[in-house]
Order: sequence, then structure tokens, then C-alpha cells
Amino acid sequence: MDVKNMRGKRCSGTARFRGQATIESAAPTAGRGNHLANRTIAPLFARQKEGLTGQATTEMLVLVGFALVFIIPLAFLFLSASNNELGKTSVMQAKATARSIADNAGEIYLQGPGAKKYIVVNYPQGVTNASIGNGVVVLSLDSDGYRQDIVATTFANITGDLSGKRMAGLQTIKLVNTDDNVVNITYQQ
Repeated sequence: MDVKNMRGKRCSGTARFRGQATIESAAPTAGRGNHLANRTIAPLFARQKEGLTGQATTEMLVLVGFALVFIIPLAFLFLSASNNELGKTSVMQAKATARSIADNAGEIYLQGPGAKKYIVVNYPQGVTNASIGNGVVVLSLDSDGYRQDIVATTFANITGDLSGKRMAGLQTIKLVNTDDNVVNITYQQ
């Protein structure tokens, strides 16, 4: 029965089962020809909906479980790969920094006594110490849980003090060729 044929009918208000109602004719029934009187209308899937809710929840949990089984190991793989690359980047950046200090020291040495220069270098994460002496610039780097010494050489006679742990980032370094033709390398104060 559709809604258009419901004119003149009313709901009795008595329900035999949840979701079901009895339809009665507003006019008195006349004889046995009225097959619509006292007919029960029930939702077709009323009982099945309750069962599908639990089944759908179980299926969703299984689906999410399978997704997590694949996603979590992939996330760990990507994180470990990115940490490995970060360590390589720190080493390469430390090599570039040491090489820059050594090259600029050679330049100041060739300019002669009284030459002075300020350079800005980028220290990577994990630099624990830097040392200068005997034509060698050494940056000590903690990378991937072990210590590495990054070494750059120069022909110049160099001395200085770059000791102590420094924060990662830009550092200003002062290079001065002294009167005895030795390049003194220190942090700019």
C-alpha cells in the first residue's frame, strides 16, 4: 500500500511488534471485500538491520586491522630511511664546513700579515668540537650514535680555538693573518 491510498485510513496505535502498526479503515467495513482492513505494515528489514550493524562493525574492525598490519611496518621503514639520510646529510654538511674554513685560511695566508676575513659557516646537528692546528681543521661530529672526525687540510700555517660544543646553525668565524704569518681562527664574539 502506498501513501496515496492511505486517505481515509488511520493508525490504531497498537503495535504487535516493534516497528509495526495496524491500519484500520476510517469507514466501517462492509462485508468481506475489504482486504485492506487490519493489515499489518512492517518494515521489510527491521530485524535484519540489527544483525547487520554488528556484522558491519566486525567487518570494519577487520579491515582496519589489515590496514594497520601493512601501514605500521611501512611507516617504520620510511622513518628509519629518513634518519639514515639525515645522518649522511650532517656528515656532508660538516665536510663542506671544514673545507670552507680550510680554504679561507689558505686565502688569508696568501694575502700576508694583517689580512682579516669573517666567514659564516653552517654547523650541522651534532658537532661536539672543532680543533685547528698544523694545517688541519677537524670537526668532531656525533652522527648515528657514533663519533666521526671530519678533516680538511690546508697549506697555510694555522692556529686557533674553535673548541667547545656549538649549536647547529650559522656560525661566524674570524680569520686573521698575524704578524708572524700565522692564520689565527676563532669564533666571532
